[in-house]
Amino acid sequence: MMTRASGTNTNYLPPGAPMIGETLSERLSNLHQVIATRHPEINRVALAIHDPDTDLLKTYVQSSAPGVEGLFRYEARLSDVPSLLRLAQTGEKRIIHDLKAELGGRQSAHSRWALDNALLSSYTVPVFNGERFVAFLFFDANQVGVFTPEVVTYLDLLGYLAAQMYLTSLLAVRTLTRTVDVVRGLTRIRDIETGHHLDRIAHYTRIITRGLSGRPGLDDEFTEHVFLFAPLHDIGKIGIPDSILQKPGRLTLEERHIMQRHVEIGVEAFDRIIADMSLSEDRAVTIMRNIIAYHHETLDGQGYPYGIGGNDLPLEARIVAVADVFDALTSERPYKRKWTNEEAFAELLAMVERGKLDAECVTSFIDNLPLIEETQLRFTEHEVLSP
Repeated sequence: MMTRASGTNTNYLPPGAPMIGETLSERLSNLHQVIATRHPEINRVALAIHDPDTDLLKTYVQSSAPGVEGLFRYEARLSDVPSLLRLAQTGEKRIIHDLKAELGGRQSAHSRWALDNALLSSYTVPVFNGERFVAFLFFDANQVGVFTPEVVTYLDLLGYLAAQMYLTSLLAVRTLTRTVDVVRGLTRIRDIETGHHLDRIAHYTRIITRGLSGRPGLDDEFTEHVFLFAPLHDIGKIGIPDSILQKPGRLTLEERHIMQRHVEIGVEAFDRIIADMSLSEDRAVTIMRNIIAYHHETLDGQGYPYGIGGNDLPLEARIVAVADVFDALTSERPYKRKWTNEEAFAELLAMVERGKLDAECVTSFIDNLPLIEETQLRFTEHEVLSP
């Protein structure tokens, strides 16, 4: 866990803030518009979040002025970026008055992107949740020397609001996922679907979403929500009898019908949780419900329990379906052997041909075999390897 050096007294440590807009992306865009009325030269505001389990720093939400190409689906290990690592460890802020001179001949993807978009100066602020580092807030400008003490003082005030937005959103999402996870943990689901299975599902969804492009609404915020919520897709199994849930052999037709009820049970449980927590119907809630409700639906409308398909089937459900099917095929069960990746790929493609799975999701997945193998190695059935 990355904590701030003792004795520092900087940055944004908020407990709550007013919200404008449905998503964090929209709220950040609104805040950027406020900044631009006074400092139009600040043409990008972005938030990158840190995953302590993998040490990955990931693009999350951003607002860019016209002419600035967004930086999406970008990841880097924080430990590989010493200048940012120091900020995360010390809580210091960083001003670069001349990015072109600072970057020099660096050839990283991020450096090339910054120079290609004529970003000439920047202000970077680490964000902490209590003492734990969680994110960076970036302000970029199209002129050299923009971030004077007066400008920084102004940005610190609005940056405080941006950090509040993120931390409030983070708290709501984590509270929701932990509550659902506790409900699921009241059963012995993990006896047959181990935590490693759930970890693989989450990381497989990230592989798929990172490979997709051009889909409406597919931004880094969506990717992170699917990653967080995918392991909760089978929460409804809390209502399935152990005699079926833990049966070592194949299910009978009647038992299979009972097992399929887990979807509707999951949706009912989730809606009760949302009502009990008095949560609003925002993007995160919608994505989680769609994953729980539709991960067994198919594009041809022959899935269960609702029989929806085609354009009515949400992208998040399509993504989780591919990840879930692949992991089921490549995992050993008492009634089946473990399939090889090649065999599983062939079955995924066959399911595309039969109109079951989303072709782009499957292609995006199987085109990234090294990432799949890395996930399988890290999250084996017997141990979890450190990153």
